[in-house]
Amino acid sequence: MFVEGGFHVKDTNGNVKGTFLVNYLPGTANIAHDAKEHLKSAVETLKPFLEGERFWKNNIWKSVTDGFKWGWDANKECGMGAIPRDFKHLWADFKSVKVGEFGAIGHKVLDVAGFGASVVCRPIIGAGALVGGAAAGIVVPPLKVAGRMCWALGEATVCGLGYPMVKFLWNGIGWAATAVYTHVPPEQNSLMLTWVPAKSNAESCPLPKDEL
Repeated sequence: MFVEGGFHVKDTNGNVKGTFLVNYLPGTANIAHDAKEHLKSAVETLKPFLEGERFWKNNIWKSVTDGFKWGWDANKECGMGAIPRDFKHLWADFKSVKVGEFGAIGHKVLDVAGFGASVVCRPIIGAGALVGGAAAGIVVPPLKVAGRMCWALGEATVCGLGYPMVKFLWNGIGWAATAVYTHVPPEQNSLMLTWVPAKSNAESCPLPKDEL
């Protein structure tokens, strides 16, 4: 968990005056940096709320109009708006089958029955489309706003604050728990620099790593 190092301080003649010993926990700067980036991302997620035309008009209001437009277009294509088209098909079939031809009466009866079913079913389909489009236009925009807010809140609280706190706590526990092996007082933070005078001699103060 720890990185240990050190460096000698020498005078102009090359004699060792003393040694700086370094004990530190790597990664604490990265934790703070990651937390800052998540908080920044949360702010960026909420920033569109301040953009009047771009967000509220081109996004949220467009969702409202798109929902109602979809319902109207669906009603026109598959609902009550399709009844005149069905009648045109019925009339074309009537004219294409002449009286006296084999099966003409049965064909015309089926055409009339089909058109009757269309007259009954098309309004139901159209009403469903209009209601669905209205529901989409009313429900989807608030969901977009709420979803963006929840995402920003979650990123700020969980990723920006909660998770970094857990990692800092874990580092702190590890720092205190292993301090006895590294001779670092538990009250110290993640970096400790110790000066050892040269009179202690090199035997009593070996460098944990290669000399820097």
